[in-house]
Amino acid sequence: MVGTRLPEHVLTQVLIRLEAGQSVRAIHDALDISKHCLYTIIRNLDLWGIPYPPNTVKPGWKRLLTDAQGLLDYLEDQLTTYFLEMQQFIYDAYDIEIAACTISSYLDCAK
Repeated sequence: MVGTRLPEHVLTQVLIRLEAGQSVRAIHDALDISKHCLYTIIRNLDLWGIPYPPNTVKPGWKRLLTDAQGLLDYLEDQLTTYFLEMQQFIYDAYDIEIAACTISSYLDCAK
């Protein structure tokens, strides 16, 4: 069931069993639902109070650096900057620890 929601009657059983305090393993065994799906539902219940995220929530990782203009301005002054220096600049300017591959992605998008 990758990418699909559980049928309403199955979801109701999951919620009843979670509220009763059953373990993920017991629910998995009883209803034949993947543990990953159950942990996702539990996380969503903790975050939003509903089993699935609201439609306004975008799936995926939150972008660490949404404005790369500061990095581009920094690179205009120093054309021969290494990735480690860029990482240090981003940490100093934005207080974000970021991987070199992420910096590379931003630079590719900025071209």
